Amino acid sequence: MGRNDRVPGAAVLRCAFEKAHRPRDRRRAHAEARAEALEEAAKLVEDMGAAVIASEAAAKLRALAADDEDTPPHKDKAAA
Repeated sequence: MGRNDRVPGAAVLRCAFEKAHRPRDRRRAHAEARAEALEEAAKLVEDMGAAVIASEAAAKLRALAADDEDTPPHKDKAAA
């Protein structure tokens, strides 16, 4: 028996310490941290995807505007 075994509550503290340092609990904590990191990464990817879609849409609108400028005006517009 060690000295800590004679101190009231030491066994409870030792049990809590050992439980907190079990490999299974550490793996679970690491898995939860990885899951949170993956969720944050997924949110960033969604934001980036939205930005890419918006930039592609803007490029298409610019191309349409350039096509409108290149086309000759209609006869009705020229007569007015």
